Amino acid sequence: MFAALPKGTDNDPANTVRKNPWTFDGLVGPGTSQTDMTLSKAFKLSERFKFEVRVEGYDVFNNLNWDNPVLDFTNANFGKVVSKRPGYIGREIQYGFKLSF
Repeated sequence: MFAALPKGTDNDPANTVRKNPWTFDGLVGPGTSQTDMTLSKAFKLSERFKFEVRVEGYDVFNNLNWDNPVLDFTNANFGKVVSKRPGYIGREIQYGFKLSF
C-alpha cells in the first residue's frame, strides 16, 4: 500500500507537482485525557495564626495517553502505537501545609 518515491522526486526543483502528500485528511493520532484536582482546607487557629492543608492531584484517574503511531513505513511497526506520550508520566499527588501569621 505504501512505497518509497523514486530518488529525487521530492527534492528535485524541476518537479513542480508533489505526488506524495505531507498530510492525509481525517488521519489523527490518539487523544489525551488528564484530570487534575485540588482539595484545600484552611483552619483559623487564633486571630493571628491560620493553617492551610492542601492536596493536589495530577492525572488523578491515571489515564494512559498514547503517543502518535510510527510514521516511517520502512519500520516493522509502521502505523502502530508502540509507546506512551512523553510528558504524561501518570498519577502524581503532592501535599502542602502553610502557616500564616
